[in-house]
Amino acid sequence: MKRIKEMSLRRKLLVSFTIFTFLLLLVTVVYFYFQSMKNINSYAEQELENTSRNFIKQFNKEINSSYVELTNFISESDLNDAKNDQQNSIIKFLKIFNKKYLSLEKINFLKEKYVSYKPVRWFDGSIDVKIKELQYKHQSKILPLNIKDSLRDRNYYVNYQNIGSHELTMIIPFRNENSWILVGNLSLDHIAENAASILNLNNYKRIYIVSKRGNIIYSSSKKMINRPIFDLDAKLKTVLSINKLSIIQSEVSDLLYTVETIGNSGIKILVAKDISPDKSRIVKLTWQGVIFALILFSLVFIVIFILISRLSNSIDEMTEAADNIAAGDFSKRLDIQRKDEIGKFISAFNSMVDKLEESYNELNLKNKELEEKIDELISTKNELIRKEKLALIGETISKISHEIQNKVSGISVWIQNLEMQVPQDENVSFFIKEIKNSLSSFIEMLLNFKKFYRKPFLERQDCDFKQLTDNVIHEYQSDIDAKQITVIKNYSDGVGSIYGDCKLLEEVLLNLIVNAIYYSPVKGKIEIDIFVEEESIIFTICDEGPGIDLDNAEDIFHPFFTTKSSGSGLGLAITKNIVEAHNGTIVVHSSKSGGAQFEIKLPIIKSN
Repeated sequence: MKRIKEMSLRRKLLVSFTIFTFLLLLVTVVYFYFQSMKNINSYAEQELENTSRNFIKQFNKEINSSYVELTNFISESDLNDAKNDQQNSIIKFLKIFNKKYLSLEKINFLKEKYVSYKPVRWFDGSIDVKIKELQYKHQSKILPLNIKDSLRDRNYYVNYQNIGSHELTMIIPFRNENSWILVGNLSLDHIAENAASILNLNNYKRIYIVSKRGNIIYSSSKKMINRPIFDLDAKLKTVLSINKLSIIQSEVSDLLYTVETIGNSGIKILVAKDISPDKSRIVKLTWQGVIFALILFSLVFIVIFILISRLSNSIDEMTEAADNIAAGDFSKRLDIQRKDEIGKFISAFNSMVDKLEESYNELNLKNKELEEKIDELISTKNELIRKEKLALIGETISKISHEIQNKVSGISVWIQNLEMQVPQDENVSFFIKEIKNSLSSFIEMLLNFKKFYRKPFLERQDCDFKQLTDNVIHEYQSDIDAKQITVIKNYSDGVGSIYGDCKLLEEVLLNLIVNAIYYSPVKGKIEIDIFVEEESIIFTICDEGPGIDLDNAEDIFHPFFTTKSSGSGLGLAITKNIVEAHNGTIVVHSSKSGGAQFEIKLPIIKSN
């Protein structure tokens, strides 16, 4: 990190550009590569599914066409022994379709006859049909036991029992009085070749037909015929247990397989695709993209390097000029001709230097005058600090001495004993009374200390705030009359009771009313307002005294702050504690008459 901070701006910009461009290139290449691979797999899976479905569709179409060929070419009369030309139609059919049909057989259940027609190809290419009447009991080798039930309501039935011999057996019933059945043994290879001929097969996409035992009975790759399916891939051992279209990914190569069953035959159609050529093309395209990006990056880097170098040179000159200005040399000006934002900045910089030079000269003159004034202020300040410290130390020592001398708890006992033992004398009684008054004042101050430094414990009850105010006014009515003060009370009708500590609230009112009486001039006025506003009781008291100095407005609620000639300075601090214990607020303002205005806001809390 330290080395980076010490690098020049030019190097930082170049390194930042290089790292950002490299990361952008890396992310782009990686994203392109993996997204392309994903698309290849997705496309290959879709292609394999379509190929598998199309092959099965075409395979079944070939079987259907065989039924059409047999029923159109061979009639029921051709199967009847009574006809003289029955053999001619079958023989002619086999000579035409000798590659597709391995043999034709007719079976009569009533007459228990079983005749086989098998085409034979001679060396000269001619086709002959070998006719052989077989024992009727041998028909069970090609017909399933439940053949009559299988043929019920069907035009034909396909038996896959001999598919291991590359044969498909098609059984066609002719429902007449002679009860003949025509059996066509179709070449699996021929049907599969025709079905696969319309598909786009190549060396990378092949089709396999797998028997129930897991052997390959047809493949577009001839060398795989009659081999177990797991010879292709060990993962294909599960093929025989798959009954629906499934995708299998090889673990050892880039081969994808789809497996699907032909109807209920148990015969599996396996389509394999090698996606390695597609992946190779992606890798090749990726490398081509990387090379192109590197070439483009190199060209952009050269352009950026030139631009950054020009910018860095301009900044170096500006830095040098700024250093000269910082050293007090305003003679340096930038001589760089540019029409861009940097050029505007240089022009503004030169104008700034001119103004700074002018201001610097004026400032030097002002500084000399200011230094003389500062020397005078420092001298005066030091003198004031010295006097303030002396006064503070004196006051502190005086208070500590006074408190130590007057805060001896045992004095009360000795005063009482002294009062009882000395003879009654006017002077002695006077001194004892003074001692008692001092002791009472000390105890009161201790109580105030406790009130201030302890959070008030509220004994809540319903309190009539107006009544509490009247009680305090009545208690100090003599003081009010002595100064001929007029008390104006503005009580709203909607003011009810408040759930709080009545004694503490009365103490709050007492402190504020006593202060107002103390500071009010003779024949002055004290105005008290009590009203409800936003679920709170508002109490305000205004006097016509000297008011509150704005500098002391925040200090009057601090302990030991007082402007009275005598007093502990705890009254308003205790008042604020009590108000805040009731979740209220107290603030002070200057009234319109010039005196002080205190405002208390207490939330109305119901007793329940």
